[in-house]
Amino acid sequence: MKRVLFTPGPTEVPSEVLEAMARPLIHHRTDEYRQYFLETTRLMQEHLGTTDAMVILMRRRLIDAAKALRDQGAVPVGVDDPSLCRVRPASVLLPEGESWIAATEKARQSDAGVPIAWVPFV
Repeated sequence: MKRVLFTPGPTEVPSEVLEAMARPLIHHRTDEYRQYFLETTRLMQEHLGTTDAMVILMRRRLIDAAKALRDQGAVPVGVDDPSLCRVRPASVLLPEGESWIAATEKARQSDAGVPIAWVPFV
């Protein structure tokens, strides 16, 4: 079987793109780069908000736990307690004022007797 490499092109490149590519690169340790970086970060924050704050926090905690395991042999919290991993989400519609904790206790248990793909509405 003959192998063929399919690549895009020829593609017409706009003159403004060619001009931008012809400019000298900005080194990442210069003040000019720092200003671009800060402005981009500000615009991203304005656009994205702080919705990824929990992702950043969890990533930091996971990295810290991995480093502690590597450097000190510290077992991450919960690793030696499998019951902590036996909780699953549940979807329910509750009457106003009813405690979601009590109403979903059975459904949130992984060994509740219902298939993983199906959680009953209470």
